[in-house]
Amino acid sequence: MTTQEKYNERLQLIQDTIALKPTKRVVNAVRVNYWPYLEYGMTLADAMRDYERGNACFYRYHQEFDPDVASMCSSNFPSKVYEIAGLKTVRWPGDPKGLDVNAPYQFVEYETMMEDEYDEFHDAPAQFAIGKFMPRTADIFAPLTNLNWQVMCTRITGHIEAFTTPAMLEMYKKLEQCAEAIADYRRHNAEAVKTITEMGYPFISGTGSATAFDMLADSLRCTMGFFADLLIQPENVRKTLDRFVEYHIQGSLAQCKATGCKYAWVMLHKAFDNFISDETYRDFYWPYLRKWILAMIENGLTPVVFTEGPYTTRLKYLADVPVGKVIYHFEEVDFKAAKRELGGIACMMGGFPNQSLMFDKPEQVRDKAKEILDIMAPGGGYMFGMSASIDHAPRANMEALFETVREYGKA
Repeated sequence: MTTQEKYNERLQLIQDTIALKPTKRVVNAVRVNYWPYLEYGMTLADAMRDYERGNACFYRYHQEFDPDVASMCSSNFPSKVYEIAGLKTVRWPGDPKGLDVNAPYQFVEYETMMEDEYDEFHDAPAQFAIGKFMPRTADIFAPLTNLNWQVMCTRITGHIEAFTTPAMLEMYKKLEQCAEAIADYRRHNAEAVKTITEMGYPFISGTGSATAFDMLADSLRCTMGFFADLLIQPENVRKTLDRFVEYHIQGSLAQCKATGCKYAWVMLHKAFDNFISDETYRDFYWPYLRKWILAMIENGLTPVVFTEGPYTTRLKYLADVPVGKVIYHFEEVDFKAAKRELGGIACMMGGFPNQSLMFDKPEQVRDKAKEILDIMAPGGGYMFGMSASIDHAPRANMEALFETVREYGKA
């Protein structure tokens, strides 16, 4: 069979599984992140700088393990950009502050919009973004805090002078360096996607987003500030979510158009069982997530909803979608309940615990994989996958997992 024929076969298997059609076997949708780098001799810090070598690691992984779904690292954005920009919201492998060269990428959360700035944000979002949000998140944008918006609008050359100060010119130089690093990264990433596709492996990823609730809680108000807002100023929260859901829809459609990807991903950060109440999920989370899901479907895309944390209590909400149009990826769920609530409604993916792959023996890995497949494989509509993309795991456990899915994963 040619690589093109293998690609077509895998793609048809994926599409049939999403549509809840009967299939001969379960899709092996195990996805790796840092694992190929570590397995084939690179540090994670190396992977954020040496893209040719990093790409070779992923080519070797696909050749040796032969998954049905292609993988690429989602956390290897050029560290040079973070360093030049002085980004405050990120820690990365080998960063100057001392994070280990093999430590995973970290997000640093803090308030970038204060509790009394909702009106300012809504009344002049561009001015707020440029004058406050950007400088608060990256040192490179410090000169933007000195912009005098009134002078820029009332003096003939005010806007020209504002953007040609020595501090601004220095900022442009640094941005040019960032642009060069990003362009190099994108060239190598596009080359890897093309090569892996030509090897016969279809991608079902290539986009990423956060839902309206998480946009506000992650990027602007931070967790503690946002949860206080839910109690103290819920009207401002709802007003912002009403706006952010439109940003979410527009952003995902733009990403899919730019990349040609037909799968729109959203990562759910703050909605898992017992983290927010059922009432908060019902009123402030699900309506905006569902609106995004329906918009993706209406535009001919497959929404992939990546649930983080345990998600069993939310299944009753997830069932309220068009049949055979959505993928729900689970990190942790009661598989029997998921099969009961969502079987025949939506394709499901994931759920094999990463900690088992990391710390168990190969035989335990096999037993756990069989246990999940016994529940999820019958009747179709399930893609075997991990609770999250794989960073660390012994090779023997990886081999045991792939062998079990290949030999035991009959739909």
